[in-house]
Amino acid sequence: MLISIAGWLACFAIGVALQRRLRDPHRLSHLIFMIVLWVLSPLVVIYAYTTVVLRPELLAAFACVIVANMDHPPGRHALGTVRRSRAA
Repeated sequence: MLISIAGWLACFAIGVALQRRLRDPHRLSHLIFMIVLWVLSPLVVIYAYTTVVLRPELLAAFACVIVANMDHPPGRHALGTVRRSRAA
C-alpha cells in the first residue's frame, strides 16, 4: 500500500513539474488523455473480460446500475429527488 501511495505521489510531482516547465502543457495533457483512452482503457477492458467470472449476482448488479441510470425527466435524479441549481 505504501508503495502505491509513493507511486501516486511521485507521478503527481512529475506531472506538476512537467506542466510548469513545458511551453504547451495542454498538448501533453491531450497526449496523455489519448494514450489512456486508446491504449490503457482497452487493455483494462480486455483484462477484465478475460478474468472476471460472470455470476448471477454480478449480472444483477449490472442490471441495477443500468436501471438506476436510465433517462429521467429533466431536473430529476434516479431516486426522484429534484436537483437544485447552485445559483438558487
